[in-house]
Amino acid sequence: MGLSLTVEGAKVNFQLSDYEIRGYEFDYHATHSKYAKGFEDVRSLRIIGDISRIIEKNREILELIRRWAKQEYTDDSYYNSVKATYTYSEDLVREIVFPDAFIKEYKETINPHTGHGTFSILFLQKFSKRTAVEIEPFDNFSNESANSLAESQKILVASLDNNLARLAPEYHGLGGAALRLNFERPERPLPLDSTTYSGEVGVAWVRDTTASGSPLTVGELISDTYTLEVDYLTWDTAAAILAASADYDIYKDIVEQLAVCATGTALAAYICPVLGIPAGTVTTIASVAVGAAVGVGWNWLKSMDRDNMYNCFVNMNTSKDQYMKVQFMWSSNIINRLYSIVPKTDVILSPFPGTYCNWHNDTYGYLYSY
Repeated sequence: MGLSLTVEGAKVNFQLSDYEIRGYEFDYHATHSKYAKGFEDVRSLRIIGDISRIIEKNREILELIRRWAKQEYTDDSYYNSVKATYTYSEDLVREIVFPDAFIKEYKETINPHTGHGTFSILFLQKFSKRTAVEIEPFDNFSNESANSLAESQKILVASLDNNLARLAPEYHGLGGAALRLNFERPERPLPLDSTTYSGEVGVAWVRDTTASGSPLTVGELISDTYTLEVDYLTWDTAAAILAASADYDIYKDIVEQLAVCATGTALAAYICPVLGIPAGTVTTIASVAVGAAVGVGWNWLKSMDRDNMYNCFVNMNTSKDQYMKVQFMWSSNIINRLYSIVPKTDVILSPFPGTYCNWHNDTYGYLYSY
């Protein structure tokens, strides 16, 4: 299934695909009353899309839409041709063309917690040319031969019976007629742009590169540079990893302490001096963090990039109010480990908002070793 939008005009030209469009809604409403001078109808087209995906593909399109929405009428450049197309299995299901459209309403909605945003554009056809709206393959609907309510309803019902019943249109027979066609691509869950964590070990952010997630882009494949994992380590975890990797004898001592169920106080008293931290500065280190560190095994620990990790660790606060952020960036056929420090909060934001991912609590080194 595919949705697309094409806009063409003297000053505005752009295209959006189903990557940026979440859905569209065509609305036809006709009224007729004794107070009206004649038969009146309104045709509108609403497009709903994803802001972050437009920015990712071409930021200029979003700015172009915003400028058009704010444009005041001065000449016919105010109107542009708008075509919305819906296909399924390469077959055309619906094509709607507003040859002289203008933007009646433009909205943006931003989630302050995830940073994810959507936009909505309401197009109307120039009133004096409203009969020029084309709907395929629903030709009769756009025919203005319906100059009376009865004739309009007759054509509407016949057309619905013919090929629109399966689309579940809404029909009202009291004082007018209305038809609403909604086309939306199957809604995927929004990217998990944050996770909540209050544990003692850490969290691994892992990019979902499946076809339904966020596969590598052409640019990433060409440059051979991308990130698939970012870890957030607690102070206890970083300390335990660095202590256990310092020396094999130290590693064995820590394993033995865990075997006899050493307390967090005893573990801190042993680990802190190994890292050059004065006794008493840190009074306890969580045994679960220490257990996870030695649990990866000595071979994993001895081959890690210890010097760079330690250089980052010495700048962490012993008050344990920070995470060590470890980004695994693939570039030039090698894994580059980038260490930094970020504030420790219960809500951890995605390092790449809008990217589909999986969060793994109480773990690290999900895809790569350190």
